[in-house]
Amino acid sequence: MTGNSLNYANSPWRFEGETEHLAKPEQGLFSKLTQLETLNTAYAKLNEALALHSPADGSEPPLVGEEVNGFLLQLGMDLRAGTFRMQGKGPGLDADKVSENDARSDLRNRIVQIALADALVTIFPTEPPANPVAWTAAVVGHGHSRVYAVTIEKNAADCSEHILAVVRQRVDDRAFLALLGNVLESTDLQDFAGTNRLASMLTRISLHNIDQVLHQANLLGRQGSDVHATCIRCGHDVALFLDNDAQYDWLLPAVQKRLREALAEIKAEVDPEKTQSVDLSRGEKLHFLDHEFRLAKDRDGTARVQYKALVKACAPKPEAQKPSRQSWKLPSLRWPRRAQRRKPAAPADAPPGGRNFHWPTLRLQRPRWSWNWSLQIPRRVYVVAAAVMIGTAVLAVSAAVVVVLLPNGPQLYPARGQVFYEGRPAVGALVVFLPKDPTSPQARVASALVAEDGSYVLGTQKAKDGARAGQYVVTVSRPRGKRAYPLPARYGSRHTTPLTAIVEMGPTEVPAYQLLAESP
Repeated sequence: MTGNSLNYANSPWRFEGETEHLAKPEQGLFSKLTQLETLNTAYAKLNEALALHSPADGSEPPLVGEEVNGFLLQLGMDLRAGTFRMQGKGPGLDADKVSENDARSDLRNRIVQIALADALVTIFPTEPPANPVAWTAAVVGHGHSRVYAVTIEKNAADCSEHILAVVRQRVDDRAFLALLGNVLESTDLQDFAGTNRLASMLTRISLHNIDQVLHQANLLGRQGSDVHATCIRCGHDVALFLDNDAQYDWLLPAVQKRLREALAEIKAEVDPEKTQSVDLSRGEKLHFLDHEFRLAKDRDGTARVQYKALVKACAPKPEAQKPSRQSWKLPSLRWPRRAQRRKPAAPADAPPGGRNFHWPTLRLQRPRWSWNWSLQIPRRVYVVAAAVMIGTAVLAVSAAVVVVLLPNGPQLYPARGQVFYEGRPAVGALVVFLPKDPTSPQARVASALVAEDGSYVLGTQKAKDGARAGQYVVTVSRPRGKRAYPLPARYGSRHTTPLTAIVEMGPTEVPAYQLLAESP
């Protein structure tokens, strides 16, 4: 790519902290990458990925025992000497098992790819939320009901030059850039699997200018501790969320214009069929991240976010397999004849108007299309059966009324706490309580925004209505204040956050969280 998407030194869209990165690019990455400890970490991650994505066929790994250290030492020496070269188009982590002849060459390629991905993560740490679907529901639930969502079509052209241009702005290490160029030349980016660490990292770098536009939109959408607009990008899906404040209507066309310019720089386009501009407060639905979001009102009139996974339409059956219209028709059936009441003959000696009474019987006849037979049912049996049916219907209606009138929501308990970052209140930070066991049918996600004094009150179905009792993993996203710096990435992911909490069956005061900056 010939366009440079990072020249924002004199632009109001330059995001906070970018000047420092451009003035002080990273150095010494290649030296750290070739260390034995780094290569050992990459090899351990590769074994873990292979164990998760490869079938359990009982085959042994290509390296066993003391052979690992010698192999990694030789790989580090080849990297430092500049003799390492990627052997062809390296497969991703989800590829089938390679043959034994080139197993070691492919193993070298994979270890270098993982080590490169780990090094690039330290330079480009921006990541989407751990659970983007729950994050989207929480944002919409806090009043950001106007949504503009697009899907970026994957660029079929080679974007290696663009990726190198972006990395060159942040890295001042010729050996590292040369190794990355060699990997890009020998790797087909279009064949990367979605679970490959380097593939997801390179996708993030190729869309770095899109992330800059969204980051600046997040800054422009804040006013003190109030958040009027926020953005998210998950892979190739981008969305802008606005509240109902008319003063920020100008932000949507501005973001649309900047997105068009950023996409033109990387020669990409948006999918017109997946472009949406909806207002959920008006009853419209949002299709985002393979889910459908909508706002529904409770019995008390409170709006609540509901979402469900979209079911992909099945392919229609071929015409030859479709049944004919005649085979759809059922043979016409005739209803049984009307029940005829047969009155018993009165005794000859019965006086007129006497008190003698005989239970009548019902005579049912089968239709003509079956064999002829008749059945006589005493009237007392008919009356008892009718009474049983009426009683069953009454009980069913009563049970339905009780179910409708009783409260059908989960049992929630008040829960509150405090969050501080470097000794100061993390004003505007989004606190999300994720159940430790997400597979439980009673699991519910609770969230809250941190106030000016650092306190927060959890809400599950609506703001500040409490949380379910149980154990939680707590994530905290970046603060919303003007002077606040972005929070460390480890607090925003379910898998890396050290924060946990327990909500009791009653009012709970969660211990205060003291967040610390990442060590240099």
